[in-house]
Amino acid sequence: MKKICLLLVFSIALLKIGNSSNVLEINAFEKYKIATILFLDGTSIKGYGKLSGVLNKYKIKFKVSKDDKPDVWTELMVKGITFHDESGDTTFLYVKLSKNGYPILLELVEEGVVSLFMEIRTHWINSNVDSNTNFPMHTQVSKTITYFLKHNLSKEVLTTSSSQSLFGNVSSISFGFKKKLKRFFKGCIGIENKLDSGEFNRHTVPEMVYYYNDFCTDL
Repeated sequence: MKKICLLLVFSIALLKIGNSSNVLEINAFEKYKIATILFLDGTSIKGYGKLSGVLNKYKIKFKVSKDDKPDVWTELMVKGITFHDESGDTTFLYVKLSKNGYPILLELVEEGVVSLFMEIRTHWINSNVDSNTNFPMHTQVSKTITYFLKHNLSKEVLTTSSSQSLFGNVSSISFGFKKKLKRFFKGCIGIENKLDSGEFNRHTVPEMVYYYNDFCTDL
């Protein structure tokens, strides 16, 4: 009986997830924050910025002072933007994932011969109604983390994602991903050995990038 109830709850949650909104989990959407906009010519200006848009079609809104009217900037004019707060700096850069694709804004995690970018999306459902405001309350159901690995020499991009939900972790990686990792990090014996031993796997992608940039390149 307990298993049946769990299955029923899971099925209902899945139906609601299908109708829920996906929110990029960064504060950069909520309000203007102290930021530095990075232009394509290498110059930069400090002011206030935030991101706007949906489904990777993000644009940068930026103003020099709080009272200014913001200007909208795209990949045609800027390289990206860095947000500043008490916890540190967070940089978003426009990244071209394929030869004929359009650049999209992604969070920079590691910059090197292999650069690592990340996108986090949180999936919510309307769980109840707040008795004080009569507005719907939201419950986080799952979080999807997508990593983008870009090799600056070969221009190759490798993408991997995994989801964390109330019902456990689910990886979304194509078959043969271990072989793809070995090919992507070709020549780095340390990573190949750690992949074979299981020390590196689909859940340790950032560690692989750090290892490669620290020990497998002279640049």
